[in-house]
Amino acid sequence: HRDRSSGKAHQARRSPNAAVIADPPHFGVTRAFIEASHQHHNEPLGSEGRARAEILLQMLDAGWIRIREQPPKSPVHWHVQLAALTDDHRARLRQFAQEALRGNSAHFPGPEWRIATVVVLDGAGDPLWRGTLAELSEMPCAPPSH
Repeated sequence: HRDRSSGKAHQARRSPNAAVIADPPHFGVTRAFIEASHQHHNEPLGSEGRARAEILLQMLDAGWIRIREQPPKSPVHWHVQLAALTDDHRARLRQFAQEALRGNSAHFPGPEWRIATVVVLDGAGDPLWRGTLAELSEMPCAPPSH
């Protein structure tokens, strides 16, 4: 996940679900909302079901960007999920892609990532943008007008 205010990467040392439950305010939600969502969906706290999806949408609405490998551990395809593709989100996604392309992180091993596919999705999972990591690193702040 990318931090909603700073744009810095936040990697959960435990499951992302557990990280949100452990520190709800950091992720733009409350403990009461998390518990109510699980109760509403009749799911145990921390489950990977409908409550988790509802909590994720709340986090996206609070400005978070969800970035994950598809399938996990594969350096060839990324899904990026956000509430809307704003200028701020575009700038943060460019920063993410530039960091990945520099290859100075265990998560981004090097220049072979230039061909990695990136799909940007809205909160409902509908595609907003598709391209390579290299193209994402050059994404303009505003979409070109036609």
